[in-house]
Amino acid sequence: MVRKRRAGLALGFLSFALFAGGLQAQTLTLGPYLQNVTETSVVVRFGLDAAAGAEVRFGPTDAYGSVVTAPPAAEFELRLDGLTAGAETHYRILAGGVPLCDDITFMTAPPPRAPFRMLVLGDTRSDHDTHAAIVEAGARLRISGRNASFRISNS
Repeated sequence: MVRKRRAGLALGFLSFALFAGGLQAQTLTLGPYLQNVTETSVVVRFGLDAAAGAEVRFGPTDAYGSVVTAPPAAEFELRLDGLTAGAETHYRILAGGVPLCDDITFMTAPPPRAPFRMLVLGDTRSDHDTHAAIVEAGARLRISGRNASFRISNS
């Protein structure tokens, strides 16, 4: 009888170890990227290496203040609402309470007829490191005293 108990205990421990192994930290395998940016909303898309529940925390600063949650899945398409037109928004993706990325920022669409500046970079060809440096410098480039509101790069 003692042997059966030990075997049962060992089997129970193995089951727990396998279950606990399934709780490993998730990894982003897709994105994140943004779609349908409007004055007051945006869709955040991303994918994980295994199905899990996820959340996006967002707000006007890296203290966030708002959250959108989703049930377990491998790919996500979460809409963030209640944003301010033409304003910087911070967001961060978490799974199981664990951050999957650093703080990321984007600008919402400007109000109608508001001026904005656009920067477009392309033609990476084979020198990807130099192009990446130019894209990074473009993020700090000021046009008429203001940063570009919208940037496009094919890197």
